[in-house]
Amino acid sequence: MVTKTITLQGLQEAQAAMLKVIAALKPTGAAGKATQEMTIRAFRWVIIQTHVGETGALRASRRMEVQELKGIIFTVSSLNKFGQNPRGYDVPEQARGGSHQTYVNFIATQALAVGRLGIITMIKNLP
Repeated sequence: MVTKTITLQGLQEAQAAMLKVIAALKPTGAAGKATQEMTIRAFRWVIIQTHVGETGALRASRRMEVQELKGIIFTVSSLNKFGQNPRGYDVPEQARGGSHQTYVNFIATQALAVGRLGIITMIKNLP
């Protein structure tokens, strides 16, 4: 019968490092901070690119929200001075194409930069 002995070194250090990574991936950690920064950057761009029109109600109805590790940009229900809901003309505005398609243009021109911002923010906020 052959007996072999194995010695593990650095196991506690490896476990401690993994706990730091797990903490960073929580909404309260580096990933949460990155989500907030990316959502804010995207929201600012969407606001700037939204065509104002006669009332500015569509731009004024834009909102952002961060839920856990998900950033959302949306249009709330409201009424402009003509009694129209901006949510009703958001989709037709996007369908006009060109500079009117705010979200498509965001993906085409800004998504990579916002992704980079997220990576940089995560790295800066790692424990």
